[in-house]
Amino acid sequence: MEIMEIDYIDDELLEYLQLVPRWHCLRKIILESDYLDVTEKLGENIPLLLHIAQCAPYFREFYIEANLNLGRILSSNVQLGILLMSQLEIFYFTAKDSNCSLGDLVEIVDILFTHSSASSIVLKQLTLNVDGHPSSWLTIDHLFVHIGKILDRFPALIHFTLYFQHDTESQDNSYNLSKLAPEWYARLLLSRPHLIDSLEYRYKTYSLDIWL
Repeated sequence: MEIMEIDYIDDELLEYLQLVPRWHCLRKIILESDYLDVTEKLGENIPLLLHIAQCAPYFREFYIEANLNLGRILSSNVQLGILLMSQLEIFYFTAKDSNCSLGDLVEIVDILFTHSSASSIVLKQLTLNVDGHPSSWLTIDHLFVHIGKILDRFPALIHFTLYFQHDTESQDNSYNLSKLAPEWYARLLLSRPHLIDSLEYRYKTYSLDIWL
């Protein structure tokens, strides 16, 4: 199921969706928004996502492509958060028009999953796509702190992927994972020696994959 411009979902459409008889077949939702100011409208339509989560026992994959306002609104709803986090196994968040860092996205994800105890979180795959220019956030310290938060938050996690958007025409190669990832990895293992035999990673210039 793909929901675009959720801020235009009105009462009539919500009433129609509530009558759909086959929510039990739903596995994946893609939620997209191109609007920067979605706070009021989206807040009014939280009941839609709440209804879907309640009616779709096999809902396991949630893909968001939007600015951080949408993420903050979702993470502020406790009832929705509890339902989502007890069901989701795959979660993607692609930031748009946010100029955000990895830490900004990790903060939203952390709050969203705070509504559930660690034992009830079943998330296995997490992908975060950062849109802030790497010169504003990409350091070894930043990677160490915020990837560490992810590893601590999700005990069932199998695969984490970090992407960051970049200017392909830029000649500045100072901010890329080819240089930073090996040092980050060495520092991570020093702080978490129990991961030496279980954690694998692979990096490209603008992406990092971790398997646990």
